[in-house]
Amino acid sequence: MNACRNTFALARIIWATLVWGDLALLAALLGFTGPVIDRVTRRWCRAVASAGGMRVAASGLDNVDARQNYVVVANHRSHLDTVALYLTCPVPLRMLAKVVLFKIPVFGWAMRLTGHIPVERERAGGQLEKIRPHLERLRAAGRSLCVFPEGIRQRAGTLGDFKLGAFVIAVESGLPILPVSIEGTRRILPPKRLRFTPGEARVRFHPPFSPAGLTPDELRARVRKILWDDLAAGSGD
Repeated sequence: MNACRNTFALARIIWATLVWGDLALLAALLGFTGPVIDRVTRRWCRAVASAGGMRVAASGLDNVDARQNYVVVANHRSHLDTVALYLTCPVPLRMLAKVVLFKIPVFGWAMRLTGHIPVERERAGGQLEKIRPHLERLRAAGRSLCVFPEGIRQRAGTLGDFKLGAFVIAVESGLPILPVSIEGTRRILPPKRLRFTPGEARVRFHPPFSPAGLTPDELRARVRKILWDDLAAGSGD
């Protein structure tokens, strides 16, 4: 994408964030925190994907029960990972996200009011008492929690160390784990860059499984192997 088109794409994203972020804030303040918020979020994601030239393809959707709550665990390579997930996941999501995102005007305020959960990445497992009330509200509302256990975006062809927090939450809650592989987003928008290269993101939903009988460490190892085996067989972008 040339410089002029890229500048226009960024302007579209900023505008979409202001418009849909304000709508999300208004809906939350009026007490609409369920399907209305989900629709607003998807509209924002469509606007971002369109501006950045990102097409999204999903597979494994038959593995996901739309009536079930999950702890969704995905690899992390780009800011667009969340957009790709929201556009394809059959269950409504709320994110476990780093605290700094909640300080961004409009965007962060909307995140906080619409049920996303702030966390200090390095201490996610140790903040379970703070997270538990949020998780109970999500379960009651029929929403799933999404976590990127690597914490930061990784280089192409790599899978970072998984922090334990997501797996402590899964064991504590008893919710099934839904592993998700994401490819292609890094090529479209690499970390620490604001230049888009139009392309396709691929999201694969793996069969979910219960954490029953597993320790958080065992759960972490199992999920990491599922994602590593799948990503190693793909293009690695």
